[in-house]
Amino acid sequence: MNTDFFAGTRHGWLLVPVLLFTLVVSGCTGPASDRVSSGEPAKHVIVIVIDTLRADHLGIFDYGRDTSPFLDGLAAEGTLFTRAVTTSSFTGEAISSLFTGLYPSQSSWGGGWYARPAPDKTTMAMAFREAGYETALFSNSPVLDAPEFYRGFGTTYCFTEFGVSGQGPRLVEKALAWLTEHRDEPTFTYLHFLDPHSPFTPPESYYDRFGTARPETALGLYEDVRENVPALRATGFGPGEARFENLVQRYDGEIAFIDDTLKGFFGALDGVGMADNTLVVLTADHGEEFLDHGFVEHAWTLYPEVHHIPLLFWQPGQIPVGRVESTVSLVDIMPSVFTLQGVPQIGGVSGSPLFEPQAGALSVVTAGTGPRVMELLIQSRSLVRGVVTDDTLYLAWWKWLSPEDCAKAAGAIRGTRAELLEGTVVPTDSWGPIVREELYHRKEDPGATRNLAEEHPEQLQQWRDYLRAYEATCPPQLSDRFKGTRDPGLLTEEEKKLVEGVGGEFLTPVAPEVPHEDALKSLGYL
Repeated sequence: MNTDFFAGTRHGWLLVPVLLFTLVVSGCTGPASDRVSSGEPAKHVIVIVIDTLRADHLGIFDYGRDTSPFLDGLAAEGTLFTRAVTTSSFTGEAISSLFTGLYPSQSSWGGGWYARPAPDKTTMAMAFREAGYETALFSNSPVLDAPEFYRGFGTTYCFTEFGVSGQGPRLVEKALAWLTEHRDEPTFTYLHFLDPHSPFTPPESYYDRFGTARPETALGLYEDVRENVPALRATGFGPGEARFENLVQRYDGEIAFIDDTLKGFFGALDGVGMADNTLVVLTADHGEEFLDHGFVEHAWTLYPEVHHIPLLFWQPGQIPVGRVESTVSLVDIMPSVFTLQGVPQIGGVSGSPLFEPQAGALSVVTAGTGPRVMELLIQSRSLVRGVVTDDTLYLAWWKWLSPEDCAKAAGAIRGTRAELLEGTVVPTDSWGPIVREELYHRKEDPGATRNLAEEHPEQLQQWRDYLRAYEATCPPQLSDRFKGTRDPGLLTEEEKKLVEGVGGEFLTPVAPEVPHEDALKSLGYL
């Protein structure tokens, strides 16, 4: 490890407490920061995704452990969107949305275990490269190790030693070398850290950072817990129990390690004179469940513990300083970055710019973003969609699994996936009958503990109509069998016709071509 990465910075971020700044934006009052943009785009743009980082385990969200002192200080230097949500609790679906500005179902390739950016969609990296930027991707997520995620990146560095924690500095070293080489050119960099994703094995000093007591047996999430949740719960496994608390402690240790890794990264950028001319967007693909709703891991549900993510925009002297409470989404990142950099927008996306130039400065725009959609479309797990507003969380399940069902499905997941690829299992229609509905008041019940569905049937109908309007904007979703056995970049002419909707292994009939905005306007949502 290059210890120079962990030098301090002249900005003194780690000495800055998490201050509660306010912005003059929709739904937010108070003094605006005097640190406003001159309107000049940054030379360098860096999008950082920290895999499996649930927002409420950070200091900026009042977590009880000091897991993120560097990120807390960084957040006090930029615009923090405190109620940001992902588009999916599965990495493939979420990052496809991040790269394209589309929700998973808005692309035939965007949902399920083999989700990826569709071959006919322009990605964020492609747009930056067209605008004259050097582009690079650095990742250690196995999900992103596929050609479809690499489109538009002139340089890619992806190593996928899954199950090996503490690899962040290796990514940082590669990214810094590339950035230094291209310091005099405009660059767009995507940096994806797999930690704090399971197996929750941080370096030893971070393992004990939040307590030295260790159970006789430390449980592994995949090998010990996931398939055995009901049996473990029967023996006392849960909040307050040593094995459970050790699992969460190790997860928090992973966050602390990544926090220090990012401290080193920013320190090195500052050391070579690049920090002051760099726009950084920092977020997560999804969070993590720790029995909040009876199960563990992620990509099983869309509850707050997996859908609430951090979202921070940072650029010294350019991005306004403050906290924004309105609901925003991963799909908003691409159009926001394009607005900040003056890159032409891509038409037909679902995201909205969160900033706008105004009299030589920047203001934060959150009014009119409307409801945000979330989806989980993995056939071997749950099938669920959510609609999120500032006040409401609505969940509609096309396949609902109880915690006991999730444990059984986890034990059979490899076999089920193989059967789907072989075509011996009929996929569930993700637009078929809804089998379960849930409704929560986000402000009064941020943890989604009280289902109000039976008390508000009129709201359920409202959100059913909303999802029907959304469905009308979505093309047919290709099956796992098709996506798992075809490379979108190497399709035959016959297969290309299938993708275009002329027959083929789709899960649903071809949908009418109704623009998303028009469909929602017809129901009065826009």
